[in-house]
Amino acid sequence: MDGVPARRTRADYAVSGRRAVRVTLVAAAGFYLFRYGLDRPVAAIYALFAAVALGGLAKIPGTGRQRAATVLRLLPVCWLLVAVGTYLSVRTWSAVVGMLAVGFALAFAAVGGPRPAGAAPGLQLLYILPSFPPYAPGTLGERLIGTSTGLVLFIVAEALILPEPGPPSYRERAAHAVRTAAHDATLLAAPPYALTDPDIRAAWESSRSLRSLTVPEAERPAGAGLRDRALAHTGLATRTLLSRLAQLPGPPGGRPGPEVTAALQAVARLATATADCLGTGPSPVAPYEDLVRARAHLSALSAGPAPAGNQAADLAVRGRHAAVETAQGRFWYAGTWAPILWWHRLRGHAGRRSVCFQNAVRIALALTAARLVAGVDTLPHGF
Repeated sequence: MDGVPARRTRADYAVSGRRAVRVTLVAAAGFYLFRYGLDRPVAAIYALFAAVALGGLAKIPGTGRQRAATVLRLLPVCWLLVAVGTYLSVRTWSAVVGMLAVGFALAFAAVGGPRPAGAAPGLQLLYILPSFPPYAPGTLGERLIGTSTGLVLFIVAEALILPEPGPPSYRERAAHAVRTAAHDATLLAAPPYALTDPDIRAAWESSRSLRSLTVPEAERPAGAGLRDRALAHTGLATRTLLSRLAQLPGPPGGRPGPEVTAALQAVARLATATADCLGTGPSPVAPYEDLVRARAHLSALSAGPAPAGNQAADLAVRGRHAAVETAQGRFWYAGTWAPILWWHRLRGHAGRRSVCFQNAVRIALALTAARLVAGVDTLPHGF
């Protein structure tokens, strides 16, 4: 039912247990290594908090190896946050302004997809820790060493300790769904020119497997980049094709005309080629041209391009090297630079009606107020 939290399964508890083991081992190893092994208390604190921030507070989706890859890419961001937080804590006003700007930026990064959204709370903590007193720029080296050690140990632990099986990727799901569409189109083009109930159920199940709610967060093509946009486009076109095939009415007289049969056969060939493309096969350009010609023969009204799941799949696999006409409105993103694509995403959410924008403003104001109170009242435990 809507509004009712999903019940946690045994698999969810197993994932939480494995994550708790990794974070505990890494936090303890980093802290005791620096505190009692090397007598570096500052580095020990930052090694501990780095593991807790990105491993405990952050909710990065995916398997351990996927989270390890995400944290590895975030290492430069973590170094920058620690350095900026250290130097801006010199004055209360600079620390407050920095907290407002960084707090908003990190929270607003949730528009970039599940991974930035999941990592944002942990990155907030890595900035908050050095931003509060004491002001000690001379310890920046120890802070960075501790942070780096904690994160590297966490990456290794996520990748190697208690590994988890990975779910099918979105490309694999899309390839399976497109093959189902090819199978259905082949059946509709041959006697008895109809789908059986099991075929219809399989089509609906394949379509449902591409819905965001049924796809693990780490596998959703929710990013702002070209490949994620193209993969989401592929999923939408595939779901549309499956729905149309499953609901296609029976031909009058029990047998379709040769033009309809040719169009269905062309759909089957194109769907098969698209599935092969999603498996890093050749580009499905020739089958697409066959379908355009078949549709032109079928009806002058439908002589335009067919649902372009094949071209979107080509973009998702090959990126800017795909053989796609970028002038088409539906593929406006194909020839656009990645920074501009990100600008489109950010601009689309930069408004009071955006949930991501509202959350970012609230979090930034709350953190700013906390830092202001800690600086003005000189709280002994401001952090």
